[in-house]
Amino acid sequence: TDAKIIHHSSGFIKSVFHNFPITEKSDLVFVNIGNNEFELIILRNGKLQLYNTFKFNLKEDFLYYLLFAMKQFDCDPIKTELILMGKIAGESSIHLLLLKYIMTVHFANNVSMNKLKANFNEIPEHSYLRF
Repeated sequence: TDAKIIHHSSGFIKSVFHNFPITEKSDLVFVNIGNNEFELIILRNGKLQLYNTFKFNLKEDFLYYLLFAMKQFDCDPIKTELILMGKIAGESSIHLLLLKYIMTVHFANNVSMNKLKANFNEIPEHSYLRF
């Protein structure tokens, strides 16, 4: 059979490189938010610098872990682009907090999902990714 077993981190990392334009001249941070946890990918010059997961209870905890990791990899909150995906709404307390500390925050645009049934149009496209 052609079935493969991979760790979920491998799928997330491959999906980022497959679904997003990665250039060698920019720093990008991807955050996939779940229930009281998030996955973090930091790319520098088109190369993976960090993948990690963090558990959090408060939005301030979330912000602390994110900014601390960004600082460790010299990601300037003014120049670094942050792409959000997963269980987060546009006016959520986490999103509003991020806008205070990071200049460029976007929700993932999942262009590969255009071929799915119309019911998926009711779900924000940053909530699911094709792996």
